[in-house]
Amino acid sequence: MTPFNIPNLITLSRILIIPFIVGVFYFPDDLISFSGKNIIATAIFIFAAVTDWLDGYLARKLNQMSAFGAFLDPVADKLFVVGALIVLLFLGRVLLNDVFSIGALPIAEVLAFALVYTVLPGSFAARVLSGLGALILVLLLVLAVGVTIASVIRKGTPDPRPLLEDLYKQYLQK
Repeated sequence: MTPFNIPNLITLSRILIIPFIVGVFYFPDDLISFSGKNIIATAIFIFAAVTDWLDGYLARKLNQMSAFGAFLDPVADKLFVVGALIVLLFLGRVLLNDVFSIGALPIAEVLAFALVYTVLPGSFAARVLSGLGALILVLLLVLAVGVTIASVIRKGTPDPRPLLEDLYKQYLQK
């Protein structure tokens, strides 16, 4: 079976659109507003999420599962997330230590998923672990962005430490 089947080409498309989610923020502000850039980047991210589901669905439906696709899919996911983290860092929405802490997870996941897909290719366990890993990454991103936005709103800075210290004192130090 050729590694360039429809599901694998869809997975490759996720890797190829990474420069677009980064590049949209380099357009001049008079061409695309900042909120417009956010909307475009969000649409690209949603497109990537849909193609992530679609490639796995088609691979199973068309019986085109391959070792190459099983390896490439989580790699494409992690590359996309790291690209999004770089954009968020550039925009000041996450701090460098957030990128390192969140970015270390995709690297560990790629290694773990490579092992899972090698040992259990196409199994239900591999799909569950892959979906769980993707869900955890999305939740971490939402948490990092949410804390940063809340920090800007409540403390006037993207540094979340003052907000987290206040929350700790208010709710956990009783």
